Amino acid sequence: MEVDECNAFATGIKPEKAGLAVTVGLLNALNREQLATVIGHEVAHIKNGDMKVTTLASAFGGAINFMGGIATNLADYALIFGNSRDSNDDDRDSNAGMRFIFWILMYVISAIGNLLASILTFAISRNREYLADASSAELTKDPVALAEALSIISGNPIDGRKVKKTASIGDIVAPKHAGIFDTHPSISDRIERLNAM
Repeated sequence: MEVDECNAFATGIKPEKAGLAVTVGLLNALNREQLATVIGHEVAHIKNGDMKVTTLASAFGGAINFMGGIATNLADYALIFGNSRDSNDDDRDSNAGMRFIFWILMYVISAIGNLLASILTFAISRNREYLADASSAELTKDPVALAEALSIISGNPIDGRKVKKTASIGDIVAPKHAGIFDTHPSISDRIERLNAM
């Protein structure tokens, strides 16, 4: 790809229909060994079926969000239209209190479900990044070169080379301080694991 940003990514659910892209910026920033390990990382995503895993995790999260939306809509409906014309005032007050508790519970359960689904989806994505790093190190027999490449791509070069950073979900790297809602683990953690191999 003819862009200055450093990026490489793989796409495709099935290995026979997968594709891999590398930017010109990445080609210019890395030496041959480092580039081979980055390509190894992306090939590992294809080989390990990571696109399928992350797609299924996203679909699972989306299904939980959808069910949460239905639950909260039902709670809204029960709260607004739940009064019976045939009931007396005491029954109406009691029913209104129960409907309000039901409404609160549905919103709390929905919010917790949505949060947990998001955390799980991002945790799976981060775990697959560690697996792709390990698979690349095994394939190329050069975990140090991948650690060096990650350092250069992240904007903290070990040899003075600095590159323009990107912030896309498809990047090989993510911000330095990854959290529970990031798709990639922190660079420092990845480099530490690679150097320990």
